[in-house]
Amino acid sequence: MVVVEGFLDALVATARGVLGVVATGGSALTDSQLETVLRYGERSFVLALDSDEAGQKGTEQSLERMYGRKARAYVLTLPEGLKDPDELIKAKGVEAFRALVSRAEAGAKWKAKRLLSKHSLQTDRDRCLTSKPLGQFGLEKEWMV
Repeated sequence: MVVVEGFLDALVATARGVLGVVATGGSALTDSQLETVLRYGERSFVLALDSDEAGQKGTEQSLERMYGRKARAYVLTLPEGLKDPDELIKAKGVEAFRALVSRAEAGAKWKAKRLLSKHSLQTDRDRCLTSKPLGQFGLEKEWMV
């Protein structure tokens, strides 16, 4: 299942033949939305939320909601300069969107990279501050001093 923010993103992708695209209608997947799709047996999600800061925070929130719920989460990163899946499909075509969906990276890896990009990791203090949030991915020992 591919999760996008806007209904137009979902409509354009579906109209171009991409199946299994749903819209959150906001910047993050809600608990209610997640529970509904899990109840119907869906376990694999590609988050293709907007590339702006709200979309990135929404991706983080959606990943946190999925954590511990037996859901496999992946994150699609849009090319530089494109805001959402609708823009991607219009600019580069539906095959470019499909290719990015197939190459989406694991949610834990995406979240760890996002967290690490916010810190310099040059000092022991930075590495220690970063290690606690990384612990949920089992990565904290790699960054401990």
